[in-house]
Amino acid sequence: MSVERVLLPKKVALALEAVIHDRGKAWSRNIPGMSNASKSNRDFKILIDYIKNNETGLERLQEATYVGYRIDASPEEKLVFYYNEADFFERKGIEKTLEILEIKIDGIK
Repeated sequence: MSVERVLLPKKVALALEAVIHDRGKAWSRNIPGMSNASKSNRDFKILIDYIKNNETGLERLQEATYVGYRIDASPEEKLVFYYNEADFFERKGIEKTLEILEIKIDGIK
């Protein structure tokens, strides 16, 4: 039986990767120190914000450190995936919506 990797937002996953690279897998031993350092360290700030904004954030990050993680697709990536699977009329609706909102997304006309 394999353990499922933790799904993390891309920004959080990249920050975790950088912190593990710099501090090793024991990075979470000094959360108060990280909190203070987050004022000058972008990656620490991202992780601390994730921990503060998610009830199980610390546990998820620790699990991701040891089990591994998957990067959650961005909203734009999810829309491109949906667009590619959509029928003609759904595609036209997506295209018109993005046109009205003046949003351009690579992979969508």
